[in-house]
Order: sequence, then structure tokens, then C-alpha cells
Amino acid sequence: MEGSNTILLLGYTKIIRNEKELFINSKKLMELLVLLLINYKKLVVRDQLIEWLYPDYECKKGLDKAKNNLRKTVSRLNKIFGKRYIFSIPISDGGYILDFKEEYKVDILDFNKYISEGLKNNNKKSFEKAIDLYRGDLLENFRYVVDEVQNIRLMLNNEVKEIYNILKKDYELRNDKVSIFELNEKLNIKNKFP
Repeated sequence: MEGSNTILLLGYTKIIRNEKELFINSKKLMELLVLLLINYKKLVVRDQLIEWLYPDYECKKGLDKAKNNLRKTVSRLNKIFGKRYIFSIPISDGGYILDFKEEYKVDILDFNKYISEGLKNNNKKSFEKAIDLYRGDLLENFRYVVDEVQNIRLMLNNEVKEIYNILKKDYELRNDKVSIFELNEKLNIKNKFP
């Protein structure tokens, strides 16, 4: 999946811009990116992002600081991408929309697309494509993440388990031991599904 502009969030996180890997070690940046990607091309209200990313702000002063931190984090992400893809929407509560305009390949967006296609049409090939994209847990290099991102991580893990079971059952019905072996190898089954 790696190309000129690529974002890999499943497994060890990588952002590749103009064929160069950028090293991002800011958990907050990556958490914001995940939250915007899960709501891709949709408005995410500023106060919701603050609640997810800065759940411990407490008073008016804390809220102002959280708003400022969010603005700075959005600005830093846009600088990393080399272009403005996160747009501030001036509504009463404020909000943000992320749109890469097809200029970035994003593993989690493609993963979700293949899962949806597979479930909608019972399409095993779509499930196999999703499994091929799955390199590990969401933001694997960040052990602790905010609750909302952890919930997304768990949801993705459950989807992978469900796809695994569907594909394994299909391969068993066809007595396709090679595909079962390859599926287990791709997902490192011994460690994932005891």
C-alpha cells in the first residue's frame, strides 16, 4: 500500500509524504488523525474532539487551553501533510473536517471500505483485501491512547476476528489448508486469537 503519499495506522504508524517517511512520535497528533479519519469528510464538532482528546480539562481556563491545544495540533498535522487537509468550520461550536482529496492512501479507510463491501455482499475477496491491509493494532506503537481511540482499536480487533472466522470457515469448507495457513501467518494467530 505504500506509495507517494500514504498513511498507515494499522500496525506500526507510518506517514509517507512524497515517498519520504516522516517520523511522528506525538500520540496526540496521531489520536486526532484517527478521530478525524473515523469521521472522514464529516464535520467533527470542536467540543467533541476536546472531550475525546483532553478529557481532564475542568474549568473555563482549562477549556480555553484545550481549544488552543486543539488548534495547535490541527495546525501541526496540516504542516506534516504539507498542505491544508483539515478545515476549520466556523459554526457556533466550531468544528473540523478532514478531506485528503484522493491525494493520500490511508490504510484504515481502505480497510473499512473492504469490510463494508464484504459484509454487504458476503464478498470473501473484500475480506481478504482487508486482512492484507491489517498489519497490527491501530496505532500499535502507542500503548496507551485516549478512551475513544481505544474503543476504535477494540472495534477493529473485533472486526478482524469476525473476518478471520468467516474466512477460516470458508477455507475449511473448501478444504483449503494452504489458505488457512496463510491466513494464520498473516494475522500471527498464535498471539492474536488464543
